[in-house]
Amino acid sequence: MTLREVLEDLDRYSVSSTLFLPQDEGWTLDTPAIVTDIDEIDDPDGGALSVEGRMFDYALGIDAVSAIVKNVRAQDVDADATALLEAFLFYYDHDAFIELRRH
Repeated sequence: MTLREVLEDLDRYSVSSTLFLPQDEGWTLDTPAIVTDIDEIDDPDGGALSVEGRMFDYALGIDAVSAIVKNVRAQDVDADATALLEAFLFYYDHDAFIELRRH
């Protein structure tokens, strides 16, 4: 799945699930994503997963991702996937919700 699919369809995941994204690359809507229950992972790498030789790091819990999307939708019910990604990246970098610019 991709980060776009995660951001646009959060209802399919348990709030106890965790989002993992690839290490060492900029994240876009097309970035591969893994959502899994953290309790089901044998975690020898301290928050990293290896899938088909590619390393994925813990990004955020789905509960936090859901809160990010809800915050954006509260500000703009018609926000597109690009706005959701911008809000996700802002939260990841600043540990704070984004305030959308009003036109």
